[in-house]
Amino acid sequence: MGKITSDKDGMTNITEQKLKRKNMNEFTISDYINNRYAEQVDWYDKKSILNKRLTYLLQIPVLVLAAVTPIFATLEYSTITILSSAFVAAGLAVISFCKFEALWHSYRTTCETLKKEKVHHDMLTDVYANAENADKLFVERVEAVISKEHTSWRETVSKTEKKGVVGLGGR
Repeated sequence: MGKITSDKDGMTNITEQKLKRKNMNEFTISDYINNRYAEQVDWYDKKSILNKRLTYLLQIPVLVLAAVTPIFATLEYSTITILSSAFVAAGLAVISFCKFEALWHSYRTTCETLKKEKVHHDMLTDVYANAENADKLFVERVEAVISKEHTSWRETVSKTEKKGVVGLGGR
């Protein structure tokens, strides 16, 4: 089995042994799990964590500022009230536009679904219990989960692009 290495740009490179394979059927379930599956689980896990952090990083200050703005207004601190209100509005706009919370939940759900799929495959439970070819079924189900999440992300990006803004983060 070929080893996965990472170059200085963070791009995954497959060693020569893997590149020399001509026939896709020569890949084993171990190759698939150690490469494609593991990379996807890792990617969804990291993106879920990032989007969770961004959610909290933006929402907590907005909530605090929204709570203290009326106090500033009552005390007649007009400049602070205006600035605080502007930051709340800008923060809410960024939260609404970037959809960090939705991406966090989507990526975490996909990551956990992929992990659960592997447990069922390894233990030959659920749909794998009576499967004629559990390895083939595993690959098909994992790719379906990944495809479904990508389609969902693409729809989110399309909605954002239709509003005239391009470049929503994610996949």
